[in-house]
Amino acid sequence: MMFNRRQFVYKGTKLAGAAFAIGCLPVTALADCQSEKRTPALIDIDANTKKATLDPWHLGDCELKDATITIRSDGSATFDSQVCTHFTHSKDVWHLYLDVGPYVNSPGTLGTFQWDGPQMSEQDNPLFHHWKIDFRIDAGNFKLMHNARITSCC
Repeated sequence: MMFNRRQFVYKGTKLAGAAFAIGCLPVTALADCQSEKRTPALIDIDANTKKATLDPWHLGDCELKDATITIRSDGSATFDSQVCTHFTHSKDVWHLYLDVGPYVNSPGTLGTFQWDGPQMSEQDNPLFHHWKIDFRIDAGNFKLMHNARITSCC
């Protein structure tokens, strides 16, 4: 009987130790970057401005909201949004890849960009971080720009 109890305690201690070790691992060691694509239309605001608005976007435990892409005829452009994470404690980052193109199903791109957002933690106060990028795009293609192809990963 003592042998069975000793073995029970030994195995129970090993299991508790493993559970404790997994709980102490950084979240990034277990994290998996989920990816998704969206293709919002660039709407003519006026003769010199096109704008795309993204619906709220959830990837894994990350959230992006109030996101807009504004492109002006002089080649200046802005990506503006709010990002947060609802679970990660270890400074998660939203990754965004933007292709500006003529049409949804046409090959080619008029501009390609890649950005990483601010580091996020669910313990941040405030929870949402402002993420704004000013960038330049070829002004000569302004009239051809109709869609923004976005691939995101968080």
